[in-house]
Amino acid sequence: MTTGAARDVMLQGMDAFAARLDMVQASDRPVYLAGGLNPDNLADAIRLTEPHGVDVSTGVSTHSESVLRKDRKDPEKIKAFVTLARSVVKHAVS
Repeated sequence: MTTGAARDVMLQGMDAFAARLDMVQASDRPVYLAGGLNPDNLADAIRLTEPHGVDVSTGVSTHSESVLRKDRKDPEKIKAFVTLARSVVKHAVS
């Protein structure tokens, strides 16, 4: 666990997320989820933890052997991720 200037809890990876779910749910500090998130696991992660925010990188990448950079961001995956995040939050607030 790392803390920043705002003393936020940052979890690295969904493995750490699963191992520390009880800690996250009991936290009185804003929680940010980072690492291992993608459109397939995002909704469950948000519902279980009600995070202050989420971070994504590799989860919205498309790997290709035909380009120099192997982890190119995929606009469709980014759109799906953001749309899903907004949808889950909107339903939680309603």
